[in-house]
Amino acid sequence: MPENARSFCHGMFETPVEHLVLTHELKGAFLNKNMDPVYMENIRIMVGSFIQYMDRAEAQEHTVKCATEETHSCALEWTTRSDVELFTEVSELTHNVTVKTLMGDDFYESGSELLSLMHAMEHDIDNFWSLVLPDWVPHPSARRLHRARERVKEIFWERLSQRHVAAKNGDVKSDLPDYITYMLHDRSTAPLKHCFAAHHALLMFASDTSTAAVTSWVVVCLLRHPDVMAAVKRDARSGASDSVLLQACIKETMRYYNAMKYFRPASVEPKGSMSSVSLFLKHDDTANYPNSDTWMPGRWLNAENKLVDLAGREEESKPMILGGGNYLCPGEKMATIIVTQTLTTLLRYYDIIWATLEQPRTVRFDDLDFDKIGSPWLKGGLKVKVSRRVWPELMGGC
Repeated sequence: MPENARSFCHGMFETPVEHLVLTHELKGAFLNKNMDPVYMENIRIMVGSFIQYMDRAEAQEHTVKCATEETHSCALEWTTRSDVELFTEVSELTHNVTVKTLMGDDFYESGSELLSLMHAMEHDIDNFWSLVLPDWVPHPSARRLHRARERVKEIFWERLSQRHVAAKNGDVKSDLPDYITYMLHDRSTAPLKHCFAAHHALLMFASDTSTAAVTSWVVVCLLRHPDVMAAVKRDARSGASDSVLLQACIKETMRYYNAMKYFRPASVEPKGSMSSVSLFLKHDDTANYPNSDTWMPGRWLNAENKLVDLAGREEESKPMILGGGNYLCPGEKMATIIVTQTLTTLLRYYDIIWATLEQPRTVRFDDLDFDKIGSPWLKGGLKVKVSRRVWPELMGGC
């Protein structure tokens, strides 16, 4: 595996109490530069509430519904274009699912602006001067960060105020399935409305920096392995709601392109930083994963074509994918649902192909873009064509 692909598979941070997993940059740069101190004081409560929310069957069903609807909405628009940039479009799709699921339809109306603000904040967080200068220094990137952060707060206060008025007038349901409704009725989070904007900004960042990348990389891997693509399509189009092969492809893609970015320059961790553990030593360990530099989804299936029971492995050999054991990612359930449902919907109802016949030979799939916080994208992006599936039963004589 090329060195730049290798460095993709390093670095995870955890806190044993809440089992919170964040990349070095996302935790360090984003939390230190973008989260206000009051939110940081209450982050355990907020993260705990998110885990509890996603543990509920109603929340999981709501996520499935939102992911399916938004995938159709985006994919139908893609079919009207000659080609689309995969990573960019999947990022927008994933962001929209996150906003609709967690914040509701009223916040969804501000989804495009929120995505623009997230990208602007991400760009300025990664600025060298943002990392080295204290917050009070009036550097342009710091000023832009402050303005973007304040605008996110304004959007949240506007929407929350509108909900409050609507609730008093009896114009809004009290049992809406979104996460904000849950937080407004939960005793631990209801008094912390002033932390909602920072909390949801963190969740939107996590979605854009990991969930979107995983979904995109699975599509890339399937395009590069047409035999596997054909098999996964057959599963999806047979009506199977949970394709074992698709799950194996997702697991293998996350192993091969682990959705954590290593903070490569040497540094000294500030007081209070989370401890790090290198995942690359495990994910690139040929003892645990033979031919670890090769994308092989079959490694996750046994002779009965069932997913390998990872719980049966020795603890030190378990893969840490979206967290595991003491390294659980709080967004694991939501991310898994979004990735699986998005891919299932795309594979069942649409066809995705290369934009040009030369791409398999000319695209450098090991050339990763580390400019983004969190999981890298493919440098230069990847154009694909999306079309609606041709249903055999609608073709005469079939």
